[in-house]
Amino acid sequence: MKKVLLIIVAIFVLSGCSANYNLEIYNEEYKENIAIKSLAADTTGMSDWNIPINANQSNADILLTTAKVTGVDYYTKKSAFTDNYYRYTYNHDFTMKTYYKSYFAAKSYDFFAVFYDDTDESGKKDLITITTSFENLVFTKYADLDNLTINIKTNHRVYSHNADSVKDYTYTWNIDRDNYNDKSIQIRLYKDKYVLNYNNVLGKKLYIFLIVLGILLLAMLIVFLRMRKANKI
Repeated sequence: MKKVLLIIVAIFVLSGCSANYNLEIYNEEYKENIAIKSLAADTTGMSDWNIPINANQSNADILLTTAKVTGVDYYTKKSAFTDNYYRYTYNHDFTMKTYYKSYFAAKSYDFFAVFYDDTDESGKKDLITITTSFENLVFTKYADLDNLTINIKTNHRVYSHNADSVKDYTYTWNIDRDNYNDKSIQIRLYKDKYVLNYNNVLGKKLYIFLIVLGILLLAMLIVFLRMRKANKI
């Protein structure tokens, strides 16, 4: 009986899948990437879909087909089988004013909004607020999904957030079947204030500066030694 139970558990684990939702907010550009990884072949047909980028477009769900419709913008998609995993990725770059239309973001929650003129404590319209309702609808639509990781990376200074963790300007939320119906996404960014060393830009510039300085000092030393030798003669 114990052996049978272990086999059932193993089948359940192997049949699940995970997904990463990655968003990079850099100045006024919103780069969206969705990466899905599964040990089992796609049974929903999602990997064959052409997904429209605009969730607000009329009949958006009807456009989820293998054939593209003229005049409709779709996510760039890729699929592969590597390291014993089926992998599906979707990408699109939005502007600051169009990200609220994102199909993946808007269809994952009953409420998803982006406020571009939100106010700070002093009343200044200085913030961008991204917020959702609590229940992530993807878990109710796809029974095979075990966990979803949401990463928002930005060069904007962050005013407030409710992320589970922060590392290198990346704010991460971990959602699974235990908390998917009680976990909202909230992050507020300064519109015109930026972090100091995004993507280690200062470190790279400092490295280049030190190399150039080293070359100059070496050249000056060589000139000095040659002049000293010439004076001795």
